[in-house]
Amino acid sequence: MLSALIVEDDAAVAQMLSALVELDGRYRVTAVADDLAGAMRAAAEQRIDLALVDIALARESSGYGVACELNRRDICCIFVTGGAPPFAMPEFALGCIEKPCTLEAVHAALEAAATRLAGSEPSVAGANAGFMLY
Repeated sequence: MLSALIVEDDAAVAQMLSALVELDGRYRVTAVADDLAGAMRAAAEQRIDLALVDIALARESSGYGVACELNRRDICCIFVTGGAPPFAMPEFALGCIEKPCTLEAVHAALEAAATRLAGSEPSVAGANAGFMLY
């Protein structure tokens, strides 16, 4: 089973994302953080395979900074945001889920991440379901 970290400063959104992720039988949410420091603590304390990262976080943290640090630890990141970046950022994340999140978008992102984590390149399937693969 793959472990997931949710990095989101809105508790209701974090709870909803956790529920959507765990509907996919391959993933278990092992930690939730609301800023860079919390994400780094979670990554230091346990094995994390995938992180769903909001771009605007608590305590003036940036999801870009979180993704940068998690990538250094070989953790696959997917942005989750209401304002998707206007261009692809593959150096930071595998892709981006737009809020409000749908089950289809989250599952398309999880499928892409599982494919990448298995050592293959994910396809663009699901790009029209609220998930943009970079």
